[in-house]
Amino acid sequence: MGYYSGGDGLMKVGTTTVATVTTWSFTASQETLDITTLGDRDRKLVGGTRSVSGSASISWYSASGATAGDKMASTLMGNLIKLDGSVSDQVALTLGITDYGTDEKSITMTVILTSIAMTSSQGEVLSAEVSFEAADAPTALTL
Repeated sequence: MGYYSGGDGLMKVGTTTVATVTTWSFTASQETLDITTLGDRDRKLVGGTRSVSGSASISWYSASGATAGDKMASTLMGNLIKLDGSVSDQVALTLGITDYGTDEKSITMTVILTSIAMTSSQGEVLSAEVSFEAADAPTALTL
């Protein structure tokens, strides 16, 4: 029996894999709307607005022969950090894992990046914590 592990994590912006994902998570939630009317003996609820938010820890480096994926983290950050004062971009983001059969198990959604916290320690790999909120319903789900 195979198990999924964090070592198999992936994050894509569009179709390009972003560096190395060490951890990722997302939370999907839904509000409830009370539709109880006068005369009802029991409270009645229906589903309301849904939302998805999450975060990921990524690591990357720049080395001789670096691939487009190795350099993608700067593109990811460029969607939130704007030097010209413009509005942050929406990003097509995929989070998931690659299973034992090399199939991707993932969720894809258009997100707005809400924060990026970078960490650099001497002798360590450059890393960042990325937080996001979905701008719409997920477009694909194969988890």
